[in-house]
Amino acid sequence: MPTLLQRYKGAERLAYKRVTAHIGLRLRGAVGLWKRFIRGGRQSVSILVVAHTETPPKGIRISLFGLAGIFIAGLAVILLGIAFSGSVGGARARVSASNAELVQAQAELDALKDQTAKLSAAYKEFQAALSPIMAASGAHDAVPSSPRLSVTSLFAKKSDDEIESLEGMKAKLDQSTPIVAEYGSMLGQIDSVKHMVPAIWPIGGNIGHISTIFGMTSNPFTGQSYFHTGIDCSNYRSGDPVVATGDGKVTFAGWEGGYGRCIIIAHAFGYMTRYGHMERLLVSSGQLVKQGQAIGLVGNSGVSTGPHTHYEVLMGKRYLDPTEYLWAGARSHPIISGGSVD
Repeated sequence: MPTLLQRYKGAERLAYKRVTAHIGLRLRGAVGLWKRFIRGGRQSVSILVVAHTETPPKGIRISLFGLAGIFIAGLAVILLGIAFSGSVGGARARVSASNAELVQAQAELDALKDQTAKLSAAYKEFQAALSPIMAASGAHDAVPSSPRLSVTSLFAKKSDDEIESLEGMKAKLDQSTPIVAEYGSMLGQIDSVKHMVPAIWPIGGNIGHISTIFGMTSNPFTGQSYFHTGIDCSNYRSGDPVVATGDGKVTFAGWEGGYGRCIIIAHAFGYMTRYGHMERLLVSSGQLVKQGQAIGLVGNSGVSTGPHTHYEVLMGKRYLDPTEYLWAGARSHPIISGGSVD
C-alpha cells in the first residue's frame, strides 16, 4: 500500500504534466495565430490604373501590411495637421490679442502725452501770470517774517484723493490762472504808485528801530499817558540821513515848536508826512522830492530825550499809524521801549 509521501509525489507530477500540457497548447495556438497573421499580411492586392485609351492598364501590387502602413501614416499626417492648425490658430489668437493690447496701450500713451502737453501749457500760462507777483514779492521782501509768495502758498494743501489725474491738475491750474493774473495786475498797480505815497523807513539805509509806538503811551517827562501821534525812529546817534518816504512837495521846512527842526511833505492821494527833531534840514519849502531822497539829518532838536526822528503820517487832519504804511517792512525794525519821545 503506497505511503502518504508517495501519494503526494504522484499528485505533484500529475499537476505538473497538466499545467505544462495546457501552456504548450496555448503557445502552439498563439504561434499558429501569428503565422496565419503573417501569411494574411503578406498577401498582396493589385491596383490597376486603366486609361480611356488603347494604352495597356498599369497596376501595382502591395501587401496588406503595406496598405496598413500607408493608412497609419496618412492618419498620423492628418492628426499632426489638425494639431498644427490648432496651435497656429491659438498663436494667431494670441497675436491678435497682443496687437489689441498694444493698440490700446498706444492710445492710452497718446492720451497721456496729450494731457501732459495740455498740463505743460497750462503751467506755462500760470507761471506767466505768477511772474509779476514773484517780482513784486521780491521788491517788498524786507519783512523776514512774511513768507515769500509761492505756488504752494496760494492754495490750501490738497490730498492725493482730490488730485487724481493730470486733467484734475490742469483744471485747477486753469481755474487759478485768472485769479493769479488779477492778483499780479493789482500788485503791478500798487507797485506803480508806491513811490507816490509813504512807503519806506524814514532813516536812510533802513537802519534803526522803533523806540516809541503810535497810540497811547506814557510820557517820559511827566509819566502820564498821552496819545503819541507818530512813531519814534532811533539809531542812538545823530547825523544819519532822514529820507522822504514818498514822492511829494515840501510844504514846510523849519522850526515847529516841540518838533524842533521839522519838515512836512504833501504826497499824492491826500497823504502828508512830518519828520521832526532833525539836526539839520537839507531841503526847503516848495521843493519837490523823490522817495528815498535825503531831506535832513537825524538830531535831537525840540522836545526830545535823545537823537531820533519823530515820523507821522496824516490824511487831512487825521493821524494814521505809520507802521501800516511801511511797505518795506515795519516788523523788520524791532520795537525798543524806553527810547526817545516828543
